[in-house]
Amino acid sequence: MYKLLIVEDEHLIRKWLRYAIDYDSLGIIVIGEAKDGQEGAQKIKELKPDIVLTDINMPIMSAFEMFEASKDHNYKKIILSGYADFSNAREAIHHGAVEFLTKPLDKDALFSCLGKIISQLREREQLNTQAITQTYIDLPALTDTMPDSVEMVVTWIHKHYKEKITIAQMAHDIGYSESYLYNIVKKYLQTTINDYINQYRISLAIQLLMDQPDKLVYQLGEEVGYSDYRYFDRVFKKYVGMTVNQFKKRHTVEK
Repeated sequence: MYKLLIVEDEHLIRKWLRYAIDYDSLGIIVIGEAKDGQEGAQKIKELKPDIVLTDINMPIMSAFEMFEASKDHNYKKIILSGYADFSNAREAIHHGAVEFLTKPLDKDALFSCLGKIISQLREREQLNTQAITQTYIDLPALTDTMPDSVEMVVTWIHKHYKEKITIAQMAHDIGYSESYLYNIVKKYLQTTINDYINQYRISLAIQLLMDQPDKLVYQLGEEVGYSDYRYFDRVFKKYVGMTVNQFKKRHTVEK
């Protein structure tokens, strides 16, 4: 779920913003409210929202001052204002606002705006996860010049990675001998079948960790085909260079 903070000095509008939108359908959870920019800045630092939905003109501290006070934190900005003038819009863009919405608010417009932001956040996270995964696991890529049997092996592994894999079962299912599969994979993928299986499983484990950092080691291992979590942690360290918990400390804060 993506975290949303609402900053609005008018009580009724603040409550409308909290309850008028079906946030759950967008994968959003409202983590808090603030009645002015100063309180908003404090909550941004404490709660680390992914999105801040805020009025411009508020007591004590405006939205722009709040942005400046919390500039060390990365979050998407949606600005609400009863003043649909160019200067405010220009200032909003300067502060990196994703959208500038005027009051009275249109429910559909706000919903659409939030949906666009969620798409941007998901795309960013996907690219980030792919980059981190490729930093540690460089899976061999299939090419048009490779025999169909190599593609069959890769496809079979991707389908059965959660299971207890044996080369004998794979060979039986695909219809080739074990020795043939071993040699053809070694020739075209420059790795062994077992090594490819482990690399694929660990790449999936990294992706799961980036998306669900609270997963325990044994849960993560089971999801990618390792029944023994100690063995899984050893395999993870072999390919990644650190244990699962060490990886979590280094990378999950980037999400």
